[in-house]
Formats: sequence, C-alpha cells, structure tokens
Amino acid sequence: MNQQQLFSVELTYEKGKPQVLDEPGRTGNYLGSGVGTLKGERVTGSVQWDLFEKVEETICESNLRGLIETNDRAIIQFDTLGFFRRPSQPEDHIWVNVSAVTFHTDDTRYAWLNEVTGSWQGTFDMAS
Repeated sequence: MNQQQLFSVELTYEKGKPQVLDEPGRTGNYLGSGVGTLKGERVTGSVQWDLFEKVEETICESNLRGLIETNDRAIIQFDTLGFFRRPSQPEDHIWVNVSAVTFHTDDTRYAWLNEVTGSWQGTFDMAS
C-alpha cells in the first residue's frame, strides 16, 4: 500500500455557523460547524465542515464532513467516519482523532480523489 500525505488541514469552530450540508450525519448528533484551510502539494484551498458525534465515556464516534473549495475554484466534498479519544487526564484538553475519509467531486481536475480512501489523523483542542 502506497501512503502519502495529501494535505494538512487546520479547522476552526464557528459558533452559530449554519450547517454546511443539509443532510443528517452518519453517526451521532450534530455538534456544530466551522471553517478551515487546507494546504497540500496537489490540493490547496478553504474548508467548510460539519461535525456529528456519538459521545461515549472514553471514545466518541465522529462524522466530520463538508466541502473543500480549492484555490482554482473546484468543489470537493469529503466525508469522514472515525473516533475521537478522550484524554485520560481530566485537565488535558487535547483529544486525538483518527478517521477514514472519502472524497467526491465532479471537477475533472480532481477526479483522482474520487478513487482515494484516506486516513485523517490529528488532534482537537477542546480548550479553544
């Protein structure tokens, strides 16, 4: 299996932002939406996202999905399904996330993403 980093993403929660995609999530309840930036060798742009979670004691099932708008105006939909792990120390506010991610676009310049199943790994800072 050939794994390569497609891009890095930084997301920010925006209180009161309306849901980006008008459909229910794959798991859990809607928690909120936000924006972000995406930077990679082949894909760079902005992100709008929705988060759904099914909260349990130490693990939260998550569905993060939304839209990428590339700097050259292509629209790419993404959909993740995975988990957030709650920190073991109550004072720790950094949660760890891992998810599978799929993409869909009708833009021929990025159609190669329709065949990609990626992994999304990162952290979530509950304090900010």
